[in-house]
Amino acid sequence: MSGALVGEASGVSRQPLVTVVMAVHNNVDFIDEALTSLLRQSWRNLEIIIVLDAPTDGTDRAIAGFEDQRLRVIKNERNVGQTASLKRGFQEAKGDYIARLDGDDIALPGRIEKQVHFLESHPNVGLLGGGCEVIDASGQYLGSVRYPETDLQIRWMSLLANPFGHPTVMLRRDVLDRHGFNYDEAYESAQDYELWTRIMVSTHVANLAEPLILYRVHGDSVTTKKRVTQLRCHDAIALRTIRQQLPEFAIGPALISDMREFFVGGTGCAKSFPRSHQIELITWYLDLLDGFVEKHRTHSSIATLQREEALRVARMWWDARFGDGWLRLVKRLFSLSPSFSLAMIKALAGGLWRRIVRLF
Repeated sequence: MSGALVGEASGVSRQPLVTVVMAVHNNVDFIDEALTSLLRQSWRNLEIIIVLDAPTDGTDRAIAGFEDQRLRVIKNERNVGQTASLKRGFQEAKGDYIARLDGDDIALPGRIEKQVHFLESHPNVGLLGGGCEVIDASGQYLGSVRYPETDLQIRWMSLLANPFGHPTVMLRRDVLDRHGFNYDEAYESAQDYELWTRIMVSTHVANLAEPLILYRVHGDSVTTKKRVTQLRCHDAIALRTIRQQLPEFAIGPALISDMREFFVGGTGCAKSFPRSHQIELITWYLDLLDGFVEKHRTHSSIATLQREEALRVARMWWDARFGDGWLRLVKRLFSLSPSFSLAMIKALAGGLWRRIVRLF
C-alpha cells in the first residue's frame, strides 16, 4: 500500500483507510480535547465514528459544534452501555484498520500514522497497541504505562492480565470480518480483554514501546466507577484463557484472583496474604510458566522470557523475605535456566545493597 502512504497527505479520500471508534456517554468536560486530537492527526485519511450513548450532560451539543466531513455520529435511542456501543461502532466502520479512543483521552499527534506504518510493514500482525502517558482530570501528568512489545511477551501476560491499553489499539478489519470477531455484550466490563484473547488465537499481536495517547484517570471514568465488576470479569477471562491455552493446568477461580492480585494488582490487598499463601501463589505461577514454556519451547525468545520471569519472582521473594518453603522455592528458581544462577546472584546482591543503604 505504498501508494496510499504517499497519497494520504494530499487530502481525505472517499474510502477511509482508518476508522476511529468512540463510544461516548457523558464526556462533556473532555470530548473537545479528544476530538480535536483526532482531527489534528498527521494521518488525515480517516473517519471518526462517535456512538452517542444517550448522554445527559450536553456531550451531544459539544460534538455538534465540530464541522468536519470525517466525523460520523450514530445515536443510540437509549443508554445501552459501552460494550454494545463499541460493537455497533465496529459494525459501521469502513476503514481497513479500526482504531479506538475514549471520549476522555487524547491521541498524541502521530498516533494513527505510527500504527498504520507499523501494520503496513508487519502484515502478520492483526492487533497493535502502544504505551500511554497517564493524566488526571486537569491534564496533570501522573506517570506512564508500557505494555509488553512482542507477540510472545503479550501472550504470556494475557494469561493473567490485559496486555493492551484499550484506547491505544488498532486492528485489521479483515481479521475481525474473517472470524466474526466483535465485542461480546455478555461482558459489561473488561470487554476489550475478552476480545483480545479471542483475536490472539488467529493472528500475531504487538505493542509499540512509545506512548500513543494521554490516558485520563478521573472519578467518573469507567475504570474508576466499575472497578469491582471489571476485576470480576477480568479474572473470569483470565481463567478461561488459561484453560483454553493450557488445558492441563488445573486451577480454580479463587486462586486466579489471588494470583492476579499478587502479581498484577487490582485492589491493593496482596500484602495482607500470609507468607505461606504467597509461597503457594509463586509456586502456582512457576507451574503456569512451565506450562507456557513447554507450549512455546521452539520459540527463539522463550529462554529469555523464562529467565526474566524467574528473576522477577526472585526479586519478589527477596523483598518479602518469605518464611517456610523459601529454600524449596530458591532451588526451583535455580533449576529454571542454565544462565539464571549468575543473573539471580546479581539481582539478590542488588537487593541486599538497597537494604543496607536503607539502614543508614
